[in-house]
Amino acid sequence: MAPSYLRQLLAVLTEQVDKIEGLAEKNGLSQYPSLDELPNEKQNEFTTHQDVVQATYLASSAASQLAATLKPSGLLVYERASAHYMSSAMRVVSEACVPEILREAGPQGLHVKDIAAPTGTDVKVLSRALRCLCTNYVFKELSPDVFAHNRPSSFMDTQKPVDFVVKHAIEKKRSIDAHPHGIAAVHGDRYHDTNGILAVLDHNKAPVSTAFQTDEEIWKWIEHYPGHLKRLQMVMMGWSSLYPHKKNMSGFDWMSLPKDSLVIDVGTGIGSEAARIAKLGPQLKVVGQDRAQTINDVALPKWKTDPELKPMFDSGRVSLEAHNFFDNQPVRQSQSVAVFYLRYITHDWPLEENIKILKKLHAAASKDTLLILAEQAFSEVYLMDLTMAVLANGQERTIGEHKEMTEAAGWRIVKIHQTPGCCFGEIVCEKI
Repeated sequence: MAPSYLRQLLAVLTEQVDKIEGLAEKNGLSQYPSLDELPNEKQNEFTTHQDVVQATYLASSAASQLAATLKPSGLLVYERASAHYMSSAMRVVSEACVPEILREAGPQGLHVKDIAAPTGTDVKVLSRALRCLCTNYVFKELSPDVFAHNRPSSFMDTQKPVDFVVKHAIEKKRSIDAHPHGIAAVHGDRYHDTNGILAVLDHNKAPVSTAFQTDEEIWKWIEHYPGHLKRLQMVMMGWSSLYPHKKNMSGFDWMSLPKDSLVIDVGTGIGSEAARIAKLGPQLKVVGQDRAQTINDVALPKWKTDPELKPMFDSGRVSLEAHNFFDNQPVRQSQSVAVFYLRYITHDWPLEENIKILKKLHAAASKDTLLILAEQAFSEVYLMDLTMAVLANGQERTIGEHKEMTEAAGWRIVKIHQTPGCCFGEIVCEKI
């Protein structure tokens, strides 16, 4: 039997790795330099040798094709479409003199606050830019927010003294301030310091809002344009298709809840999550909440006509409720809420706004109410992180950042379900 497509790629990779390691041994090296090894003269001489270059090109091509074959195709396309964030992130760290600062810091690295201080760069923007690069093997994160050089990032270093490059960066900023032009006349140093897209991040306004010249946050602004609102729901459904979606909700055991337990799907959108919860827990009562326009113009027409959804809606198993999650939850005299479920809600908002949302839910919760956040909490999420930053001033968060956020609103993380094969997780919280 002929070897499979995957085995053929693996064979090319294995053959070339054997050749590279044999050449390394002949040149007195124990192995090919790893990403963590900073370059030196002997290693550079070896890695640029003609035979080594030929073998590494063949090996890396086979490895890239193997990775592209195994990765979900939708996710692969999304990563390619979002590749511009890499160049933006590189511009951020270059303008902040990060390569030179980390060179002088040495192998122990430096906390992002100390990296940002010499040039006065926004710490949060710099941290997110560095983490985006780290997950693509440029720089490395030794511990939360402590970064250091690796082999690829070292090639960004100008080899000039830190004092020199920092002085130049500050003088450049002052020159821009003194002679504004084009975009600089609108956004000033904020644009130039962080390459435009990331520059206009602040706690009140997302770059998209700046682009459309509105002071409204994107979710309110989009309601003025019904076509955009419907298109947004289609985008959300399309994003869900990048992963085996039913696995996203397989972590929490919905059948473990008693009969007629009330589950509130907060920010339901078109109601796809409410439907899935109702299918996984047919004994439950599920309420999908969202803004009035979303419920009336998007969700209700779907639920009243879709042959799969209509029976659940007509029977009362699933209901739809107009509600803004920044307001107090409706008073429910008959029963308490068993679960507040928020899927892809907290990544839409900055920390301060999320604390407001979660505090409203905390105030309406009984001592036994659970809060479940379904978010990207693992692995490489940082291209999506910058997408959320640009769109809504939102953020993809680490487990530590989720802990900080939930505890600030009176909730404690008690369990985390990781979805097999991807970075999704269901973060289960109880009241403190």
